[in-house]
Amino acid sequence: MDEKQESLVRIFQGTGLAAEMEAQAVRALLEADGIESLVVRENVPEIPVGTVEVRVIAADAARAEEVIREGLAAGAAAVE
Repeated sequence: MDEKQESLVRIFQGTGLAAEMEAQAVRALLEADGIESLVVRENVPEIPVGTVEVRVIAADAARAEEVIREGLAAGAAAVE
């Protein structure tokens, strides 16, 4: 990310067994659109259950949310 001290905002939060996969899918979607992101895990390393967040620089938040909405609307067909 940029060296400037910009705040990060959460644009995705997931919990449970699928949270890590979902967060990585969101991160990949954003990366494909040129938006840098950070996956933050708040769990115990030995137990793969907990909260997983994806954060972006505040200036990119609106675009990131739009990309996620577009991805959800396109559904699985867009991945193929």
